[in-house]
Formats: sequence, C-alpha cells, structure tokens
Amino acid sequence: MFLEDRTGEIILARQEGLEIGMQRLILGQLERKFSGEITEIIRENIQQLSMEKLEYPGRAILSFSSLEDLSNCLE
Repeated sequence: MFLEDRTGEIILARQEGLEIGMQRLILGQLERKFSGEITEIIRENIQQLSMEKLEYPGRAILSFSSLEDLSNCLE
C-alpha cells in the first residue's frame, strides 16, 4: 500500500501502525505471563485503547499477579 505524500496522512498511518504494534506487544506479553488465559473481552479492551492509554498497562505488566489485576487496570 502506498501513501500519498501528505503529511497528515503519513502521520496518521504511522500512529495507527504504532498503536497496533503496541497492542500486539502487550497482548503477547500478557499471554505469556498468564499462559494464554487472556479472555476475548480483555483482548478487545486492549485493542480499543489509544496509544496514550496503552502506556499504563504496558508499564504495569510486571506488577500484575492475576487477570483480575489486569481487568481492574483496564476499567
């Protein structure tokens, strides 16, 4: 896919790509930490978070001791 050389479009595409990458990274880390027990609801909640809101769960992953901790973080 080619983007036209319009600064706004390129920045938007780049931001969307970063969000998707961050979501995938966080989901992968959570699946590994909780042995793949991530529910579809948690997965959907993470996939709907903006880049700014992904920062907190991304940093707090190591402190989560249960899926309940994760769910509380996403509320």
